Amino acid sequence: LQKAVGPEITKTDLVPAFQVLLKDTEAEVRAAAADKVRDFCQNLDQFSQENIIMTNILPYVKELVADPNQHVKSALASVIMGLSPILGKH
Repeated sequence: LQKAVGPEITKTDLVPAFQVLLKDTEAEVRAAAADKVRDFCQNLDQFSQENIIMTNILPYVKELVADPNQHVKSALASVIMGLSPILGKH
């Protein structure tokens, strides 16, 4: 979807929508979103990818690390290491 709509719409519409999913009141929704963090980040425009991840995605990921639901934490744990190649050594 991100490649189809382009980087500007991704930044203005899809990133905020993904943030809403990461903060949803339903644990199942948060778990499903957490499971897609790596895929979502990999498909961001390479020129703004690191900035979007650091400012718009990681703060939500940090909150999910302390989520009271084990399924959410498990989903996040299965993909979190996939962010390291995207972000490099920062």
